[in-house]
Amino acid sequence: MSTRAIGLSTLLSKITAGVADGQSITISEKDLVHLWPYLGEEKTNLCGAVHELADLNGWTVEISDPGLSATFQKR
Repeated sequence: MSTRAIGLSTLLSKITAGVADGQSITISEKDLVHLWPYLGEEKTNLCGAVHELADLNGWTVEISDPGLSATFQKR
C-alpha cells in the first residue's frame, strides 16, 4: 500500500470517528496537504478534492480560509 493510500485511510478513519453521533471534526490544512499538495493558486484544487471526499462519504464540509481548515459532519 502506498504512503498516500495509508494517509487517506488514516484521514478517513479520523473523520469517520469524528463525525460519529452527530459530532463534527475539523481537519487542518497541514493534514490535508499531505494528501493533496498544491502550489500557490492551486488551493482551489485542494478545496475541490476535499468537497469530493465529503460527497463520496456522505458528509458535508465547510472550508475556512486563511489557514485552510475543513469541518466535516454527517449529512
